[in-house]
Formats: sequence, structure tokens, C-alpha cells
Amino acid sequence: MSGTDPIERESAIREKRHWVRLTRCCNNRCVFCHDSEVQDGVLRDTTELEAEIRAGRTQGAERLILSGGEPTLHPRFVDLVRLGRKVGYSWIQVVSNGRRFSYPQFASSVREAGLDEATFSMHGHEARLHDELVAVSGAFDQSIRGMELLQQAGCVVNVDIVLNSKNISHLVDILSYFSSRHVREFDLLWLVPFGRAWKNRDWLFVEPALSAAWIKKGIRYAKRKGLVVWTNRLPPEILEGAEEFIQDPHKIHDEVNGRRAELDAWLNRGRRLRCREPERCRHCFLAQFCDFAEAVKNDLGDSRSFIQIVFEPADLGRSLPRRASHVRVRCRKMSDAVRFVERLKEQKKKLSCLVFEIDESPSERLIERAKSLSRELVVATSGPKAIRKLLSLHGVALEVIIHRRSVDSRNLRFISGTRFSLASFESYSQLSREGIDPAQAMRRVGNMPIYLDNIPICISPDHAFSRFYRVIGRNCLTEKNSFDLDELAGWFVREGYRVRSIRCKTCRFAETCRGFPIDYIRRFGFSLCRPIEGSFDNERIDPYPCHP
Repeated sequence: MSGTDPIERESAIREKRHWVRLTRCCNNRCVFCHDSEVQDGVLRDTTELEAEIRAGRTQGAERLILSGGEPTLHPRFVDLVRLGRKVGYSWIQVVSNGRRFSYPQFASSVREAGLDEATFSMHGHEARLHDELVAVSGAFDQSIRGMELLQQAGCVVNVDIVLNSKNISHLVDILSYFSSRHVREFDLLWLVPFGRAWKNRDWLFVEPALSAAWIKKGIRYAKRKGLVVWTNRLPPEILEGAEEFIQDPHKIHDEVNGRRAELDAWLNRGRRLRCREPERCRHCFLAQFCDFAEAVKNDLGDSRSFIQIVFEPADLGRSLPRRASHVRVRCRKMSDAVRFVERLKEQKKKLSCLVFEIDESPSERLIERAKSLSRELVVATSGPKAIRKLLSLHGVALEVIIHRRSVDSRNLRFISGTRFSLASFESYSQLSREGIDPAQAMRRVGNMPIYLDNIPICISPDHAFSRFYRVIGRNCLTEKNSFDLDELAGWFVREGYRVRSIRCKTCRFAETCRGFPIDYIRRFGFSLCRPIEGSFDNERIDPYPCHP
């Protein structure tokens, strides 16, 4: 792998992995351990662990990752590695502080049992710094000895570094030291505001904007040396200029799974989320997901709020949520739209706004039937033929989905009042194939008043009206209107996860603009964000999508 190509990195991330936690105990006492509250000294039952290892293989996982606590403290660690090889995992990895590998017999027996890779948690380039952070004297020397023994046995070794106020200025030193020890892959981790990390927050946490220079210096060094660097939970905005290193947003699924019980109790059973407080959330990678989920929950419960419910083709047979009045239907073909209209008539439901997203021109009969069921009818499309037909129709609003095919037809002539929205994609690689720089696309539109739906106004500041509103998939809600956490996390990754540049703090619209979808930033860079300063027409930001 080249180390910087996002599509190659995406392929590596999507590998099916199975994590098994062996222990809730550790022989280090890291000052930033976010897991310290659950470290109760437990060595998990071997029978349970064996069942979990087998289950992962049955589910199709190729990589087994053993973690803790400190997984090597489990007395059956070698046997569990051997079982992983026996049941057919093609790659077995451990995440460890590496100290037990300093015992030669243990290191050789683990390698012989089938261990392929060891990720060492190392937070300094010298004993003084590392031992201070892990709160164990002599830990650095032990870990380095363990690293040497595993490498000599033919095991791949890489390094995790938890960034904090003590070591961030030494990032280049740390990368240089371990690369001299033949380590070629590193993961830079951001602090998580729980456990001892939160207890020690006053001296441990570093402001993202202040850390950006050190991190980008480290990344530049890694690129020069051909090292592979990953980031984990780093705020995306601090990677402006190094956007290819922004973490794949699908990692949100791992974070949600790690706190599934608490999130489910909060969103679906009304229990207070104990960590939900502004100061802690400010440092939390999941904060935007929680903000999104909470806002959707509130909007669904308030008839005065605007929220658009999206029906995918697989959802067309499902009922409308009780307060739904703004609906979007994604249609593979015209019959999907007809089917939804019939369903709407059966429910005797009158909508405020109905959007059909389809790449073929709707029939006049369908349009007339749909108009009788909704105060406003919109057809959203990226198909040039459909766009041409809709431009000539009266009584139907046109929404042009910005996609490579919708702007490649240079002879299209848009009209005043046309809506524009960004295409959504399942993956970075799909966006790279089918997407287009939205700022470049808007330069082809012409000089006329248009609406930007959920797009920052800075991509077309001279003649656009921008409006932001929440959108949620029907598949995220059960029939009882509780949240399906897996679907919600997937929807958030595709549709809800938006970021802005640090520079956007000076923009006149900083309080209302929600930024660009994160994969657009990964693909086209934070240069999309062009803060608007000075005087500007305050009426150009409208929170509601219906035409005035």
C-alpha cells in the first residue's frame, strides 16, 4: 500500500475484522486510559472467548484482533492465538503494550502459535517520556525488547501513539525513532474524554487548532520516509492540507458499537447519557453523531420542526412516521414512484412537500396524482434528459443533484429558482468515480437566483440562497419510531457527517452553516470552504426548503 492513496486505504479499512477483548486488566497505568473505569481485573472466561473467536470466523471475518486491557495477561493467550489459526483466520493481530513479549520464550511461543502482527502502544521516543505517560518505570525498555524479539521471529510490528500535550511536540522524534527500528506503520490516536484521560484533562488535552502544526509536520516527515500513517478520532479540521489522512468516516460504526448499550438506552428508552455535557462533548469524536441523533429525535417529536424523511426503494412498503409532512422518495424506476403515491392515497395522508428522486422523466399522470397529495411537488434528478423535460414543466420544482453526469451536459440552461443538492455516495471510491467538485459545478450554472439545499453558500455566493435542514432515512426508524442504531450510524456517515474548516469561524454564516459532507472534504479538500466576511444579505440563509 502506498500509504496516502485514499482508495487503497479505504479497501484496507473495509477488510472484515473480528475484535475479541480478552481482559479487563492491564500492567500499565496510562494517564490517558479512557477505559480505566471498566478495568476491574477480570480475565475473561476461556470458553466464552473460544466461542467468540469461532463466531467471528463463521461471520466471515478474515482478521482476528485480540485486545484488552492488556490481552497478553490472559493465561491462555497463546492457546487463543493458536485457536484463531486453527479455525481459519488468515491474519491474527494483537494490540498490546508489548511488555510480556520481552520474555523470549513467550515471544517465540506466540509467534509459533500463529501471531502475524503486533500493534505496540508506544507514546514516546525515550524512556523518560513513555514511562511518565504509562506510569510504570522501566516499561519503555521492556516494550522495546519485546518489539525486537517479535521482529526477529518474523512478526509484523506497528505502533499506536496517543497524542497529548506531553508528546505532541515530539511526534517527529517518535516516528523517527521507531522507523529506525524498522516500524513502517503508525496510528495517531486522539484522546477520548473518559476514564483517566478525563480526570487528567486539565494538563493532558491539547486544543485541536494548536496541535495542527505538530501533526502536519509529523505527516510530512512520514510521507518523506515512506511510512504509512493512519489517524484515529482526530478532528478532521486540523488536517487541512493533509485531507487524505482524515479517518474513513465508516469507523463511526466501531465507535457506536463500543457504546451501543448506553446510546440505545438514551435514544430509545429515555435514560440520561451520563457523558452528555458541553465540556466533555467538545473533546469527543462521537459528539457530532450524538448531536445529530438528538436533533433528529427532537424534530420527530415536534410537529413545528422541519425534517425530511427519506424512503429508499426497500422502504416503499413501510408506513409514514406519524408527524411526517416532508418526504423524499428515492426511486430506481418510475414504478417505485407510482407505488409510493398509491400507498400515500391509502393512508389518506396530505404532505407539505413531496420529493421524487429519480433519473428518468416522470409522466404527467404521475405528476398530477402526486400534486393532489402534496402542497409542493419536487423532482430531484441528475439525469440530463430528465432535467431538460422538467425545466419546461409548470407546477413542479426541479432539484438538480450535483453529479458528474448532471454537469457534463454543457448545453443545459437552468432557470431562476432551480434547486441544487449534493449527490450522496456509499463510499469515497464511488464519490471519486461519480462525484464532481461542487464549486466547479456551480460555475457552469450561470448568473441567476438559485437555491442550495444543504450546501454552504460559499460555493456560489453571488446569486444563491442557501438553506439547511435535517434529513433522516425511514430505515433508521422502526415501526414504533425507535432508532435502529446500525442504520442510524450508516445514515449519519453518508448524509449527516459534515465538517468545516477552522477558517470558517470568521464567516458571517458560521452559526447556520453545517459545512460539507466529510467525504467531499476528503476528496476535494477544505479549499471548498471559503468564509464570507464583511457585509452580506442576511436573507440569503433560509432554514426551510419550501419555496417562499
